[in-house]
Amino acid sequence: MRAWRWKSEGYKVDFYFPLALNYSFVVLVFIELETKLMELCGLLRDLRHSSFSVKDITGRGVEKYALYIERVGGIKRSELKYWEQIAALQQIRNCIVHTAGFIAQARDSVNLREMVMHERFFVPDRRSHAVASRLNEPPRDPGVSIIQFNGMERLIVKMEYPHTVSFYVRHFLLDLVEKIEVPPSSSSKARKKKLSTY
Repeated sequence: MRAWRWKSEGYKVDFYFPLALNYSFVVLVFIELETKLMELCGLLRDLRHSSFSVKDITGRGVEKYALYIERVGGIKRSELKYWEQIAALQQIRNCIVHTAGFIAQARDSVNLREMVMHERFFVPDRRSHAVASRLNEPPRDPGVSIIQFNGMERLIVKMEYPHTVSFYVRHFLLDLVEKIEVPPSSSSKARKKKLSTY
């Protein structure tokens, strides 16, 4: 009986539970990133005494905040550390949240496939071929991949990815905070201190 039950339900332990946990970790990291970017945009608005708000910008998520920071703070997203990985995180998160990881239903499935195939979710020296050539080993399984699942392509996330992307998010935010110029004034010292909590 035990063997039959394991055979019929063991795949949940091997496949579904890790996938659900890793999907959850990706979404949690993204929520934290969006929350911090929203807070930074508010602080930037206060620092610049701007009437222009994030709400005045058309767009969604991280792209919207990045555009606001570029317009109000003068900081281009392309100049920030890990921007490519942050953009990849948003694509991965959107696929998880809106289509349960099924690629065909994703809004931009062609770019999503390409991003996963080229492993742009990792910095270049962390991509499987770069690691394999350094270690003189065959390429490893990447942190994000696409498999065939019940006849459909599905995004698979391994634990390595949420762990690594949380590092990217942290350093992206630190780089962003470092680039925000605080005008000299007594009230801005308190804001600079608040910025340094990131």
